[in-house]
Amino acid sequence: MTRTLAEAVSSLSFERMPKAVRERAQQLILDTVGCALGARAIAEGRRHAAAASLFGAGGTATCWGSAGNMGPAGAAFVNANLANVLDLDETFRNFTHIGAAVVPAVLAVAEAHGRSGRDVITGVVAGYEVAARLGLAMPILGASQKKGAVSISWSKAGGQGWLALGAGAAAARILGLDAGRTAHALGITAFAAPLPTLGRWWHAFPMPMTKYLLYGSMAAAGVIGAGMAAEDVTGDAQVLDGESGFWTMTGASAFHPATAMTPFGHPWWILRAAFKPYPCTRQIHWALDAVAQAITAARTAGFGLDAITDIDIGVQNAVLGPHYQNRNPTDAPTASFSLPYTAALVALGVEPSAQWLAPETIARADVRAMMRRVRSREEKRATTMIARQLAEPGMAGFEEGLATVTLTAGGRRFTAEVARLRGDPEPGVRFSQSEIEEKFCRYSAGVLRPGAAERFIEGCRALDLTSDVRPLLQLLAA
Repeated sequence: MTRTLAEAVSSLSFERMPKAVRERAQQLILDTVGCALGARAIAEGRRHAAAASLFGAGGTATCWGSAGNMGPAGAAFVNANLANVLDLDETFRNFTHIGAAVVPAVLAVAEAHGRSGRDVITGVVAGYEVAARLGLAMPILGASQKKGAVSISWSKAGGQGWLALGAGAAAARILGLDAGRTAHALGITAFAAPLPTLGRWWHAFPMPMTKYLLYGSMAAAGVIGAGMAAEDVTGDAQVLDGESGFWTMTGASAFHPATAMTPFGHPWWILRAAFKPYPCTRQIHWALDAVAQAITAARTAGFGLDAITDIDIGVQNAVLGPHYQNRNPTDAPTASFSLPYTAALVALGVEPSAQWLAPETIARADVRAMMRRVRSREEKRATTMIARQLAEPGMAGFEEGLATVTLTAGGRRFTAEVARLRGDPEPGVRFSQSEIEEKFCRYSAGVLRPGAAERFIEGCRALDLTSDVRPLLQLLAA
């Protein structure tokens, strides 16, 4: 099994990939970098960036938004952590962020070795496809039924260590490792991957700034694993195989080998990547879009914000958990998971930006007042819909969701229901190239040197024509 994946990674070529796949990889790079740059606007992002000092000064890879360089493992560590700070980064089937682990690893190794744009695109796709297959095969989100009631919950013991294997596969492809060395890279990376932390996170109050996992550890483990394999250090080249394989190491409740072993292209999972309009957990985006629709209806009817007395939100029952229902967020992590807080921002018409998670916004009196009008309940149709998708063997996560809102203003009720999320990969809601570029500009504003953001966007558009990515990635230095 490990060898089969290693062969798929080492044999993947730019020419073999459809145009849509290559374009999605370019979009993923732009979005991930933009999210990381945007994190520097808030204190939590700057604290994560300060960790660069742990790796020493000097090196061959850019720490995005900083004047200094580091070695590739250090750059991957810092940039990956930054990419997830705002919880604005890409999602896959609403249960993980693959880009935040894979893209920083790819760009750090590619910059260190002067690789081409085509190498970068191929590396991103290889890493995404490995991480997606392993993540789907090792479910961490499930549904259970007790006395006729369906419950959606996250694993109490699971983790997402397979993200590190995606980063390792991507770095191996950038380094041009053959199948044998790639298998060793996966084995080394697996032994360097973080512990399964998801179960502990649900009981971590207050929520730590590292949230449910440290994306930097995932990216850096992949860079280290591939780099060591390139020097002929051996790892467990059968780490995915058998009853004691990686799935048991990472705390998964089950493993579906057939899903992990589907050939690249059947399907291309990167085409199912979703991009976020809001800097908060994707689990509550249905609700936020529904609030926005209800607010628009109330305003059209002539009612202002002062007339709103109640915002009743129906969600799937996992969103009724304490992190999602926090009514006293105090920092970026707690705010990015709080439905009452983010719903209040949408109701007040606060444009999504890094400032959503800034302390001055969190403390605003009008936000706190609007939060008191927000209440949540279970929308059983949403729970049932998601449970049905989670029951499909070898298909972790879900794509179809639902949220309802009943907003009361001036004694009248305005209702909204949202089933399709903006930024999902489906036609009609999929982000266009211009929307992804606008998002990058908005979140990178004030971080890069004058003109650098526009030049980086242009470079990403023509990435397949770039013979050496180093000048492009050096634009990301402050």
